[in-house]
Parts: sequence; C-alpha cells; structure tokens
Amino acid sequence: MSIGPGLAGRADVRRVAALLDRYFAAVNDRDYQAYAHLFAQRHLTPREFAWGYRTSHDSKAALVGTGRLKGGLKATVTFTSHQDPAGSPDHSSCIDWRITLFLHRAGTAYRIGTPPPGYRAALHACRFAPRPAAQRHPGHRSSGHASSQHQRSTHQRRKNR
Repeated sequence: MSIGPGLAGRADVRRVAALLDRYFAAVNDRDYQAYAHLFAQRHLTPREFAWGYRTSHDSKAALVGTGRLKGGLKATVTFTSHQDPAGSPDHSSCIDWRITLFLHRAGTAYRIGTPPPGYRAALHACRFAPRPAAQRHPGHRSSGHASSQHQRSTHQRRKNR
C-alpha cells in the first residue's frame, strides 16, 4: 500500500493504510473471515465473497486522499485488478479503479462502512487491455471486486472476481 503525497506521517492515515493492507490481503488470499472483520456491518456472505473475488487479484494499491466524514473519514484509493474478463464489469482482464471507502471509527481503528446512495466507483480498462474508454461504474465490484458489488457495498462485491 503506497501513500500519496502530503498524507504520510498522519496517525489516521497510518491506521487507514493498515486497514487497506488487510483488505487487499484478504481479497487476494480469498480469506473471507479476515475480509468480513474489516466491515462495520456484514455486506457479503461467504458464498458471495467467494464468487465475487474468485478470479481477481489486486495490485498497485495507493491511498491518494482522505476527507472528513461524520464519525470517521473518506479514503480515496486507486488500485489495479486482474480477473477473468467474463466476470468483470467491463469485460476486461485488467481494470484500474478509483474508489472511495467510507470508514467509521471503531475504537482506535476504522471499519469500512456502506457507501451513500448513488455512490459510483470510477473504473477503466488498463492501457494494454481491450477496453479503451474510461467510465463510471455503479456499485463497487459488481462482478466481485470493485464494480457493482464494490460500489453497492464499498469494494465489497465489485467484479465477480
């Protein structure tokens, strides 16, 4: 997990980066229990998680911004996912994502909350991938990782990974 310019050194950013490290490790390791513990409330069943993230692998994660949120903060994250094109929201094997996670304080840590109605993650096919146009996609990870499922549940069910 890299941290964008101007964010390093802040205690809240270190806590967010730690949460994001655990999040991406849980997705890449397909560890539902670790994944489920990161959320303020349950958003995916074990079966939905297994189906949604079955072929995906995330890399190049970066925390690029934070903003205030009542009881927590918003974290803007970019990352690249690789997955079976049949299960991706834009039918691409590689997607660059820009998402916002709505984080709520849980003691000294944060938990991932539900995005507000109408929230949409930004995604576009990687430069070398067959899909040329950038687009906004409703629902985080519809196919499992960060498209429609991801947006519905905050990187919860994005692109049928």
